[in-house]
Amino acid sequence: MNVLSTKFKALALFSSIALLTACNQPTKTEKSTNPVTASSASSVVASTKTNETARAGHDMSKMNGMGTASSPTASQPAHVAEYMQSMNTMHEQMMSASHIANPDVAFATGMIAHHQGAIDMAKIQLKYGKDSEMRALAENIIKAQQIEITQMQTWLSKHKDDKAPTNTAMPEMDMKSHDAMMQGIMDSDPDVAFAKGMIPHHQGAIDMANTELKMGKDKEMLQLAKQIKSAQDPEIKQMQAWLDSKKTK
Repeated sequence: MNVLSTKFKALALFSSIALLTACNQPTKTEKSTNPVTASSASSVVASTKTNETARAGHDMSKMNGMGTASSPTASQPAHVAEYMQSMNTMHEQMMSASHIANPDVAFATGMIAHHQGAIDMAKIQLKYGKDSEMRALAENIIKAQQIEITQMQTWLSKHKDDKAPTNTAMPEMDMKSHDAMMQGIMDSDPDVAFAKGMIPHHQGAIDMANTELKMGKDKEMLQLAKQIKSAQDPEIKQMQAWLDSKKTK
């Protein structure tokens, strides 16, 4: 009886040891559940870097777009692309005028670039537009503003910026006006795009003329500023009335 009891005790001890050993061994299921290999780790790192690079590029593109004119894309209508190129050229030229100290010289320099922008827009309207009223307005803009450009160029040949550039006498075009122009020229209808873009463009010229009337001293440039206001305000009203008739507010 004692011998049998001893055998049972030994068998129980052996079974316990075997069970503990089996519990400490990883199963095939556990091995296949979380495989961590060098290849998968590299893939995770590469994916993370790619996502970080994409985010960085997106952030940089937003920074590069701040305070600058937009760029045309291949998917836009031809008249929109040409309007945007015209806006970019005008924007760059007006930047130089915004740092001139003499208010009269700044007005003439900036308004030449601004008028040239209007002429370029009018030529685009004549190239793509179909509406007779908007085409006639474009022709009038080209004629009137080319005469004023010649006048300002002649005046500038005799007047230089003789003041130290300690401050900005003629501020750069108001960004609200610029943004309104950019939004307006995006219209798929060339005639509507012309009117929607030219209204804020004319308003920008009026704002510049008001600055000249406030800060300028030269009689000829002051008179020109008044002339610009009296000419462009009625044209703004004309274009707005035309847009209202087309129900394209």
